[in-house]
Amino acid sequence: MKIPIQNIYIMLIYAWQKHNEKDIVKVDMEGQTSLQNLFAKVLINGVNHLFKRGLNRDYRLVNEEIKSVKGKIDFNTSIKRNLFINGKVQCEYDEFDVDNIQNQIIKATISKLIRTDDIDKDYKTKLVHHSKRLANVSNIELNKSHFSGLRFNSNNQFYEFLLNVCEMVFSSLLPSEEKGKYKFRKFSEDELNNLFESFVRNFYKIEQDKMKVQSERFKWAFEMITEGSGQLLPEMRTDISLFNNNRKIIIDTKFYKEALKTNQWGKKIINQNHLYQLMAYLNNTQPKDGQVLEGILLYPTVEDDFDHQFKTKRGYKVSVKSIDLNQDFQQISSDLKGVIA
Repeated sequence: MKIPIQNIYIMLIYAWQKHNEKDIVKVDMEGQTSLQNLFAKVLINGVNHLFKRGLNRDYRLVNEEIKSVKGKIDFNTSIKRNLFINGKVQCEYDEFDVDNIQNQIIKATISKLIRTDDIDKDYKTKLVHHSKRLANVSNIELNKSHFSGLRFNSNNQFYEFLLNVCEMVFSSLLPSEEKGKYKFRKFSEDELNNLFESFVRNFYKIEQDKMKVQSERFKWAFEMITEGSGQLLPEMRTDISLFNNNRKIIIDTKFYKEALKTNQWGKKIINQNHLYQLMAYLNNTQPKDGQVLEGILLYPTVEDDFDHQFKTKRGYKVSVKSIDLNQDFQQISSDLKGVIA
């Protein structure tokens, strides 16, 4: 399934709950087909924005040998190294500058993209330029731990978006055959499934206000006969639950190359396991009085659209629908709103 790069970018923005940033970092990827060029362009435009507004500065502890006293004197080191005799002193002080972990991650990511195969030459030139402008930021060897424990506030919120991009780049790079260079791997089916789920859930959180939206957990509507049996039952968690006083909709998103299966006779059919899962949610949830319960299986497609609707013996409406991701995002937005209309 080939989804336009521009739409993958917008899906990521919603999945990260950073939809406002799409107006700050405008990225025209018309005709582009590679993720590496998408992320390169986002970082180029994003870092441009940082330079205009000013790089984030933080206090960092510095301990160094200097000629005049600054901050707190490190007497032990100064005496051991005979610095006083030479008119020098070891001091410890706080420096307020741009050499912090957020800027270090951005610089390290830019460095990796410069050494990545199949990045447009023009993008690489701009990335090299940005790297030179970050000369006062230390070089680090990027690893997974750098992305944990990062803190953001109202002054550096935009960094959270850029660091999401950096983490995506880091997790997508593989060593190339040429030493010191990298290549981009494709998104796995699981990653695309998680992206589609997060995108749809956060889209409804942001773009409509008639229903509350969450991922819902609930237990099986079973009465336990043997002691301790309840602990063996798996927890049920919906991808997306939307509800108000009148309606409750459970949406199960599925990302597959072929939304509908082909049986042994060549006939297109709905995946029975997907239906079983949705029905398990519907049969075990407890709608409030007055709530009409509905279930939707939602598939992304880039070609064939479908909208099949059924009604169970208990009166639940069950729909199997598709969203075409190979179209302008305004139309995708309209179609998603139509799914729950």
